[in-house]
Amino acid sequence: YEIRLSLVGSEMCIRDRMHTVYIQPFAGIRELITELKKNSIIVSLITGKGQRSCDITLHHFEMEALFDSISIGSPDRNTKAESMTELMSKYNIQPAEMVYVGDEFSDITACSKVGIQCLSAAWIASLSKMKKLEKENQGYVFSSIKSLHSFLKKEAHLV
Repeated sequence: YEIRLSLVGSEMCIRDRMHTVYIQPFAGIRELITELKKNSIIVSLITGKGQRSCDITLHHFEMEALFDSISIGSPDRNTKAESMTELMSKYNIQPAEMVYVGDEFSDITACSKVGIQCLSAAWIASLSKMKKLEKENQGYVFSSIKSLHSFLKKEAHLV
């Protein structure tokens, strides 16, 4: 299973087919989330995965408390754009006040539907995929968590 940390975060890299073998979150993700929250930035998780998978993974990594809200997916269709709209309503924010961090082309499409800037997490992407992401999302593709962190620090005026 895979969980994506979204709205200022990144793919957490959690792939777990049997919920018995876990891969650690990418180095720097916890620190990034913690810094964002210390700066009063809302950090929400939107995942295409189901509730059970999400709960198991977050519990295993002791990350349940890191997120202000969590939106799970639907087995029938991609609901990320709807989840983003619900978050904007819940927190009374505009699309320009929100970003989404994802690693798939579908994330760029979902963001485009609701006017949110997608930040493409490409630190495990192949060179071919990175080039395609850059073509689709020019100037917003990040090859490392450090580069994403630097961008967010500048854009969000983190202290």
